[in-house]
Amino acid sequence: MRLVANPVALRALIVLMVSAFSFLMGLIAIRSMRKNIVEEMDLTQDAPSLDALPLHLYNTVIQQLKQQKTELMAQSQAEQRRARMNESLSQALLANLP
Repeated sequence: MRLVANPVALRALIVLMVSAFSFLMGLIAIRSMRKNIVEEMDLTQDAPSLDALPLHLYNTVIQQLKQQKTELMAQSQAEQRRARMNESLSQALLANLP
């Protein structure tokens, strides 16, 4: 129970949950994009195959995922900095208590 009350652990847990949520949302987005691409290919071709997808579509998805990864890493670093600042502030307050 003391682990949940620890502000650093709590912030780390929040960052982990946000990261997991973002990953799941990205996964859902990729699946829906793939489904839409397959449906569009059904309209244009009689026998669609995933091998016939243009390479630029894969590159676009990869670029978007790399951008999302960079943003998540920046958010994680910002949260870690905030957690360190809060921890040092808490230590300073506790040190100055009579």
